[in-house]
Amino acid sequence: HYSDTFRVKLFFGICPVENPRTPAHILCDWAYLAQKTVKGSDIVNFAFYDDALRKRLHDESYITDQMYEALEKHQFKLFLQPKVEISSGRIVGAVALVRWQHPTDGLILPGRFIPLFERNGFIMRLDAYIWEQTCSTLRTWLDKKYDPTPISVNMSRLHFNDDDLPSRLVSLMNKYNLPRHMLELELTESAFFANEPRLVRLMDELRAAGFVFSMDDFGTSFSNLELLSQVHFDTVKFDKSLTDSIVDNPKTQILFKAAVSMCREFGDTLTLAEGIENEEQLKVLQKLGCQLGQGYYFARPLPEDEFWERYV
Repeated sequence: HYSDTFRVKLFFGICPVENPRTPAHILCDWAYLAQKTVKGSDIVNFAFYDDALRKRLHDESYITDQMYEALEKHQFKLFLQPKVEISSGRIVGAVALVRWQHPTDGLILPGRFIPLFERNGFIMRLDAYIWEQTCSTLRTWLDKKYDPTPISVNMSRLHFNDDDLPSRLVSLMNKYNLPRHMLELELTESAFFANEPRLVRLMDELRAAGFVFSMDDFGTSFSNLELLSQVHFDTVKFDKSLTDSIVDNPKTQILFKAAVSMCREFGDTLTLAEGIENEEQLKVLQKLGCQLGQGYYFARPLPEDEFWERYV
């Protein structure tokens, strides 16, 4: 029943037998775990179960076994990093980041758990938790008569499988009696390659409800200038990899300048450079017309209570 173009693809997991007394079913399980790491790949079709894979799988299992308890016990902490207007140095917003305050391992950075949570779906629970913490923080600041800036929160592409997403976010903002624009929703470019029509439809609903959007990590492997002309973003955030090479690489400057110019032509799309670490980068970015900046040059991510003491 298959067409002539159908072709079989084989994927192999290989487990070297280091101890002949290891039961065969254990060896098969290990080989299967190795195979899972390459299944569906167009680049490589085999993998070995070795020390590196064993360590990675052990760490993933360690995190998976604790993630629900960590959420229930509020071990995931909200950190904030300011967004700064380059021309004036004025703080115009903040980015919500997450850290895991582990009872024995100390502070765990997101690079260790976020990719795993994206794969196993737990990111949806964690995102919702950070949204709630962010809204609670904004409400506290308003009640204390501060004048807080909007806060950007990450939004995994997995959320756009949920048609109730707009109503859930509206309910959250109503719960804390917050203006919708105070919670800026950040999407990565890669999110649009999964189910673009559905994502754009839900974005339109959220925008109609008063939410604003930023495109995160622009300039990574999925870069697509045409996307900027098809989907409206209030802010485009250039990835740190571009900022890292902005001083010494003329080609990066050309690409950066073209993207900034395009955003300016759209009228109301702001541009932000991530990962600014020194004054030299800042001067080049300002020369190229970038409006906003974020990075260690201005401030490291801070716990939300320290953030408001210093910046609000």
